Amino acid sequence: MAFKLTEDRKAQIAEMADSIRRENKLTIPLDSIMLAEKLGFKILYEPMADPTITGTIRVDPVQNSRTITINIAAADIESARFIVAHEIGHVVLENSDDGSLDAANGSDSEQNEREAAAEYFARCLMMPLDAMRIAVKKLYEAGIRLGSKEYIPPISRVFVVPEQKAAARLLETGYLYGV
Repeated sequence: MAFKLTEDRKAQIAEMADSIRRENKLTIPLDSIMLAEKLGFKILYEPMADPTITGTIRVDPVQNSRTITINIAAADIESARFIVAHEIGHVVLENSDDGSLDAANGSDSEQNEREAAAEYFARCLMMPLDAMRIAVKKLYEAGIRLGSKEYIPPISRVFVVPEQKAAARLLETGYLYGV
């Protein structure tokens, strides 16, 4: 069962994502890889022994290094961009600039909350609510029935994210239902 964030926590995360977008003057579609490099991250593509791990992050203040590694098996552009946004979320939400990140720390519940928060951050960063409204309105005006699964592929293309992530964002914003 997935960890459920509170509405207050979601609002806090969405504001953090909006702040990052404003501070860096980012436009849609948001290039999270370019953002990560601007924030001082090195991006690596490597095979990972565990196929369920799509990306990792390492912040090492001693060596002054920040690295996001993407599982090469998940290296299509949509997935890579979303993985990077998710990993940036860990740094932003966990205030990790001053210490190393270690995903193994904390209880299962704490790890689940951190993953859910980073995932929500990535969706908010890559598919902000105001831009979602505009995209959905255009699809509606083009004759696609509101709430339809037909929204998923074009939203995925507009924001350059995997269809699964577009569907999740459409659901949580109320633009997709009955699925």
